[in-house]
This record gives sequence, C-alpha cells and structure tokens, in this order.
Amino acid sequence: MQFFQVLMVFFTLSYYGGEPGPSRGWDWWRTVKTDELLVMSAKDVLDEMKHTNLFTVCTPSGFGTKQVDWPKKEDIPYLLSVVESKEPAGIFFSCYLSIWPDDEDTISTVGDAALVLLYARMNGGYTVSLNSYSIPENKDEIIAWARAEAAKILFAEQVLPARSISKEELTKMSAKEYIGMMRQTSVLAVPTNISFWPKIEDIPYLLMLTESNQYAGSTISTFDDLNAVRDYESTVGITAVILLRAITEGEFNPYMTKQYPADKDEIIARAMEVVKTGELTFSPLVGNASFHQDEILRMTAREIIEELKKTDILTLCSREQGDFMIQNWPKREDIPYLLSVSESKERSGVFYWCYFSFIPFDESSTVGDTALLLLNAIKSGGFDMRYLPKPEKPEELLVWARGEVVKMQAENSQGAFVTP
Repeated sequence: MQFFQVLMVFFTLSYYGGEPGPSRGWDWWRTVKTDELLVMSAKDVLDEMKHTNLFTVCTPSGFGTKQVDWPKKEDIPYLLSVVESKEPAGIFFSCYLSIWPDDEDTISTVGDAALVLLYARMNGGYTVSLNSYSIPENKDEIIAWARAEAAKILFAEQVLPARSISKEELTKMSAKEYIGMMRQTSVLAVPTNISFWPKIEDIPYLLMLTESNQYAGSTISTFDDLNAVRDYESTVGITAVILLRAITEGEFNPYMTKQYPADKDEIIARAMEVVKTGELTFSPLVGNASFHQDEILRMTAREIIEELKKTDILTLCSREQGDFMIQNWPKREDIPYLLSVSESKERSGVFYWCYFSFIPFDESSTVGDTALLLLNAIKSGGFDMRYLPKPEKPEELLVWARGEVVKMQAENSQGAFVTP
C-alpha cells in the first residue's frame, strides 16, 4: 500500500512536470495524512488551499474507503460564510484518486471548495472520493441543509423574549439597530403597512448580510396572538433580504419565514442597481460609512483613516463588479503620514467591498494595521477593493517606506521635505 502511495505521488509530479503553476507564486504540493487532517479545521485547509496548487490527503495502509468524521459540524458556519467566495484556491483531492485534474492550470475557488466540504459533511464525512474539481450539482440543497444545521449549532435551546414595538419606535431605528434587536428576540409584534422604512441609506449594510446564517427572530402583526407562535427561527440573511424588498417596494410588513423570498436574486439585483446608478446618496450609517471609487480617489490616506476611526465597516463601491482596482491610490505623498501611524493601536474600522455577499468576521482593526494595508497598496501600485490581506512581512514593508521618504526628501529641491 505504501509503495502504491509513493507511486501515485511520483506519477503526479511527473504528470505536472513538478513545476509550480504559471506565475501564481504558490506552493506546488501539500500532502497531509488522514490523522493530520482530523486535527485541522475546514478554515485551516481552505487557508492552505489559497496558496497551494495541489492539496492532497493520503490515507494510511488498510484505510480503504472508510468514512471519516471530517469536516466537523462546528465548521459548518465558517464554510457557509465563504461558500460564494470567488477567491482563487488550489485543488483538494485524495492521492488515491484515479481521475486527476486535466492540466497544471486547473484552479478552483474557495467557494467551490467550501461547497464540496459542506457536501461531505452532509453525507457523513470525508472519503477518498472527495475532491474539489467535481462540484456537486445540488448546491441549493446543500446550502439549505447547512443553514439549518448552523442554526442548530449556534442557537440550540436559546430562549429569547417576545416583544412588541410601535410604528414610531420602529421608524426611528436603522436597519442595523433593527437586526441587532431581532438577534435577541424570538417574535416581534409590529404594525402592518409601514411606508418608507427601512431607509435607502441602509442598503449597503443590508447587502453585506444577505448570506448570513446568524440567528434572527421573526415578526407578526400586532393583531396576532404572540402566545400562539412556536416556529419563529429565521436568519439575519433572510431578514436582510426582506428589508431590502421593503426598501425597493416602499412598504414594510410583518413576516415569519425560514425561507428566502422566491425572488431573492431579483430583490438583491434591484438594491444593487440603486447603488450602481447613483440613486443612493453615500452617507454615514449607524456605525458604517460608504464611499464610491471616485470619492476615494479624491481622498488622502489621512482622510480615509479618519473615516475608519469613527465607523465599524467602510464600504467601498464601484460602478461594475469587475472594476475592483483603484490604480495609483493611495498616493506616494501619503507615505510619511502612514509611517507616522504604522504602530498605532488606536481602534479602526475595516474595509468591505459592496459586491461581497457576506459580512466581515471582524468589524474592528487598528490604525497601525490599516496604515500597513495602505502602504502595501502604494508599493503594489493600486488598491484592490476585494482583497486586503495584512502584509506578510511588515518589517520589510516599513524599510521600503522609509527608503521612499528618503528619496522624496532628496527629490525636494529645497531639501526640506516635511512629514505631514
């Protein structure tokens, strides 16, 4: 068996030439044994796949086709949060598979890999037939199952109060305040036919939540009997879509459902159209702010950091989904300021691209970390609104930035470059 395993690895390296995929700069090969896989979370594996062409799992001698309890049920919420991600990832498969990727350019996505792992969990766990280049066709069924399981995991036996609210109280709330309340509520009794609530300014925040599987309660009319309600569990994602529908249709009504509206995609598309056509006035929300690409280009790094200091999530928007790169921003002239705050521990919000369908896991950062992100964008020649990783080697980045300041001082005809 061990000889066969070595032979398969040799065959794979020979088949692919043993060389990395074209210009991705990834690790070419990562192999783990089944016992190593069992101590890894699904997030650990997906993080490996983001920079590995081939992530293979090799089973011990005598293992055969035995099913393994992996990924764990605790991985379901994370996998749900990234199941729509288009971020590139390598290929996940068993080293015993007789079917191999077609060529060295084969590349998957984080979302596809997450869907395959949810499929495995739904069917009892990992087997040697699992791979991420054979995508299950029943995606909607898998996601619906996963949402139900996540609700059981995160909110099992949670006892929450029922309450009622007046029209005046409700219309004074932002969508964020409302959803925060519904996460702590079983059933909310509300009036019917509430016009022009939520507000159009709530759209960016709601768009971030449309795939969230976090718990939220449901609503009934103030004319209904609260005591008669039993099956009230919903999700933040369903609630967000219902609120987006209320905005686009101009009227909010009570709802009680565990299912998304049948026209979910159309509702989200209408809301996105409001953002893209400019009908939405980008203004600070409760705990959030939004800026269009054109506005960002006119801002300095100092101005963007000042905005982040007073917000949780700063949403970045562009006209088209494919237009995600802001070239030559921030400016080179921002380097001295960014260097001056690169070690600051002052609280800062986080960036978020408006075309994503999931909410950031962490709504806070530090000014220092944000400064490093922006310095890295300057060094890279542009600001990618989709993907803003922390620099892997901040010390080298800071050395580069200090060198740029020295160059700017030398370029200054008076030799008196002043740090802002």
